[in-house]
This record gives sequence, C-alpha cells and structure tokens, in this order.
Amino acid sequence: MLCKVCTFINFFVHKIIYLIFSYLLIILSDVPSPPYDVEVNEIFQNSCVVSFKPSKDEGGAPIIKYVIERLDLSLKSQWDSVGEVMSGEKCVYKVEDLIAKREYKFRIRAVNKLGSSEPAMFGKPVLAKDPWGKSYQIN
Repeated sequence: MLCKVCTFINFFVHKIIYLIFSYLLIILSDVPSPPYDVEVNEIFQNSCVVSFKPSKDEGGAPIIKYVIERLDLSLKSQWDSVGEVMSGEKCVYKVEDLIAKREYKFRIRAVNKLGSSEPAMFGKPVLAKDPWGKSYQIN
C-alpha cells in the first residue's frame, strides 16, 4: 500500500513540475525582435530586391518566417504583403509587379508562433524606374 501511495505522489509531483515549467516557458516567450539593416537594391520599373538581416532575438520561440510588405504611396492605401522568406533561407526577396513611376515603401516583420514583430522599415521611398533613361523627381 505504501508503494502505491509513493508512486501516486511521485506521479503527481512530476505532473505539477511539468505544468509549472510549461507555464513559465509560455510566460517567458514573446514575439521576435524586428529584422534590421533593410536595404532595397536592383530597382527597376517593375521590380526591386529587398534584403535584410535576421532578427537578433527570436523571442523564445523559433522564427517561422519573415513577411515583406509594401505601401504604394500614390494610392494612399494600406500595407500589402508581397512575399515571405522562410526561416533559414537567404534574407533576400525580389518584389515583382511594381508600377513604373510610382513610389513605394517597404517593411519586414519577423513571425514566430506567438505573432509578428514590429516592422523594420527601409527609410527612404523607392521610385520604380529603370536605372537608365529619364530621371523623375520624388516629391
């Protein structure tokens, strides 16, 4: 009888420890920090390449992906998701479907199982135009 009581107590104590540990992991987890050093290069009238460095802090849960978003400044619209880079892949994404002579802003968010980071932004608006040919004034 004493062995059954000891076994029950042992099982109960292990369950409590497991639940406490699981709860602490959830409390200590957070969304990741934003990626950094966002750059936009190879700018053409229909496309550009966005690159960045991965987040320094995953937030206690592995980063699943990075979401690339753009804002078309001529439409005064909302941010649109234009692509994803999965964790572990090269932090570069070619954005297609730009419209010539329009200005865009780009930002990137890191995503883990708890949610999205604050966005990391490329500071300057990007004018969609080929590097050769006419130059256009950005207002």
